[in-house]
Amino acid sequence: MKLFLTLAAAGLLAVGAPAQQYDENGNDLSTLGGPITTAPGAVLQTLFGPVSPSSDISHDGQYLLLVSAYDGAAVIYLLNDSTGAVAGTVGIGSTTDFGLAWDDKRELFVTCNAGTDVIKTYTRAGALVNTWAYPATGHVGIAWDCRRDVYWVIDWSLNSVTAINPLNGAMGTSYSTSAIGCTRGAGIGYDANTDTLYMGGRDQSSVFGMYAATGAAYCSFAAQDGGNNPQGVAMSPRGGVWHSSWNSAALNELEACTPTHPEFRIAPNFPIAGGGITMTVSRLIPGERAIIAYSMVGCGPTPSPIGDILLSNPRVVIATIPSNGSGVASLSANLPGSLAGRRIFLHGGGLSGSGRFNNAILNP
Repeated sequence: MKLFLTLAAAGLLAVGAPAQQYDENGNDLSTLGGPITTAPGAVLQTLFGPVSPSSDISHDGQYLLLVSAYDGAAVIYLLNDSTGAVAGTVGIGSTTDFGLAWDDKRELFVTCNAGTDVIKTYTRAGALVNTWAYPATGHVGIAWDCRRDVYWVIDWSLNSVTAINPLNGAMGTSYSTSAIGCTRGAGIGYDANTDTLYMGGRDQSSVFGMYAATGAAYCSFAAQDGGNNPQGVAMSPRGGVWHSSWNSAALNELEACTPTHPEFRIAPNFPIAGGGITMTVSRLIPGERAIIAYSMVGCGPTPSPIGDILLSNPRVVIATIPSNGSGVASLSANLPGSLAGRRIFLHGGGLSGSGRFNNAILNP
C-alpha cells in the first residue's frame, strides 16, 4: 500500500498497525463495501432514548445529544448512537430549553428557548458562556453551520430559518420554510458536505432539505412515528439524518437526500494527543483510492478535483489509500503529544467518482 504521508513526514502522524473498525451500527467495516443504495428517508436504525416526548437532538461526533423541555431534568443527555443507552448527562440549569446544537469549533452546546426568548451556549461541563435575547416568536431548533460559522435557528411560528452570529447573537440571513413546503418546523441540522439544512415539518410529518446558500428546496421525505414529528433533527457522523419523536422515546436515523456517499470514521471518536487513531473510509467503489487531507485552519470550503473540500488553505494530504474488494480503506497512526489543545480538520473522499465523505474535527 503506497501512502503519501505528508502529515507523518511533518511529525504529526506515525503509521501503526491496522485496527478492527466498526460503524456506528456495530457493523464490521471490512464486510461493508460499495455505495449506499437506500433511498432518502429509508430507516437505518431506530433507538429508544430516555425521555418521551423529546425535544431537539444534535451529534458531537461521539454521542447523540438530546434535550427535553418536558422531563424537568435540566440536562443534556449523552447517548450511545448504536444502542440509545445513556452514557452520561450534562447539567445546563434550564428545564425548558427546547433546541440543541453542538458547536465543534468552540466546543460548546448551544440551546434555544422560545419560552424565555433566549439562546444560550454552555461548555462541555455545562458552564454557561453566553445568553442572547431573541425575538419573542417560536424558535425551537438550532444547528451550527461549519462553512459559514453561524448558528441556524428554526422558528415554527414565523415558518423561518435565520442565521445568527455565534459571537454576539446578531441576526443575519433568513429564509422562509413555508416556501419549500415546511410549516410548524421543529429541529434543524446542517450537512456541510452538501451545504444543506435539514428540518422537520410537523404539519407534514416530513423532513425537508434546504440549500443553505439559497433557501431553495433540495428534497423531502417522510418522518417516522406518526404525526407532530419530527421534534428534533441532527446529522449522523456518516451524513444521515436523525430525528426525535413527540409520540414516543424513538430516535430514528434516516438516509439523507444524497444516499450515495463514502463514510469516514475515526476511532476512537475523541482521540487523545499521544495516543492512536485509525481512519477508515468505507462504501467506496472496490479498488478505488481514498484521499484523506487535513487543515489546521478551518473547514473551508475550497475547490478540489473531487469537489469542494471542507478544509481551509493551507491544506495537506495525509494519504491516498487503495480500498479493498469490499470498498474499505484504512490507515492507523499515532497522534503526538505536541497536538494537545490544537484543532485538526479532516476531509476527503474517493478519487474514482464515489464522492466526498463526511467531515471530522479532532480536538486532541
